[in-house]
Amino acid sequence: MWIGEQSMEAFGAIRGSASRTLPSLKTPFRVLLACAVGWIIWNLPPTASLSTDASHFLATLTAGVILWVSNTFDEYIVALMLLASWVLLNIVPANVALDGFSHQSWFFVVAALGMGAAVAQLGLLRRLATQIWARIPHHRLQNS
Repeated sequence: MWIGEQSMEAFGAIRGSASRTLPSLKTPFRVLLACAVGWIIWNLPPTASLSTDASHFLATLTAGVILWVSNTFDEYIVALMLLASWVLLNIVPANVALDGFSHQSWFFVVAALGMGAAVAQLGLLRRLATQIWARIPHHRLQNS
C-alpha cells in the first residue's frame, strides 16, 4: 500500500469516527428539537426589518437546517417538507415556492447532480485524488 492510499484510508477513518458520534441522538429527539426551535422562532415577535411571513419562513428554514445537520432524514425529504410547509402554512404562494421547477435550468441541475452521484458511486474522485497524490513529490523537510 502506498502513501496515497494510506492517507485516503486515514481520511475515511476520521470521517467514519465523526459520523459514529451522531447516532447517540435518537430520531424523535432530533425531530422534537427541530420543531421546538422552529416553534420558538415562529412565536417571536417579528423585528422591524422582517415581516411576519419572513419570520415564519426563517422559523421553518431553521427547523429544516436542524434536520439537515442532524442527518435525521434524507436531504430531499427535508427539502420537500420545507416546500410543503411554506405552501400549506401560506408563508409563500405555491407559484412562487415552486417557480424554480418551471424553468428548463432545473433539468440541468438534476443532470449535474445525477452525474455527481455517479462519479461518487464509482469512486472516480478517489481514484483521481490518489493519482494526483502519487505524483506529488514527498520530500522530508530538513532542519537547517
